[in-house]
Amino acid sequence: MKSDELVNVGLLGTFGYKLYTEPGLRTDQRFLTTSTVTALAIFGLEGWYADAYCKTEAGQREAAKAREEGAAIYTKTREIVLRPGVLGGLVGAVNVGILGGVGYWSWANWDRPSAWDRRTVAAATVGLIALFTGEG
Repeated sequence: MKSDELVNVGLLGTFGYKLYTEPGLRTDQRFLTTSTVTALAIFGLEGWYADAYCKTEAGQREAAKAREEGAAIYTKTREIVLRPGVLGGLVGAVNVGILGGVGYWSWANWDRPSAWDRRTVAAATVGLIALFTGEG
């Protein structure tokens, strides 16, 4: 992690932590204004510095390298996700969506005894087993 990224994460983390632990700061106009102006000033300075660096020879070489790496990542991702004959990444995305939906429903209805009868649990289990068996 670069030092400027570390500074950004530190500032945003500290700001969020302060707002979370001290609820009175959420309505303190001076704190909010100072934090916002400071963050915008730092981001603006970083942007100016990055723009100045991009105009140098080293910055242009680094930009070309980043474009090449981005193209390689795109090509590899496309190969994995859209591989002929194998659904691979697309099925994984569907699985994450389904498991996330089941998990959210379970969390939202955790304290409702009527939601956890034998039929509901059996239906969810059979459905997930059928989904994963069909993929195998």
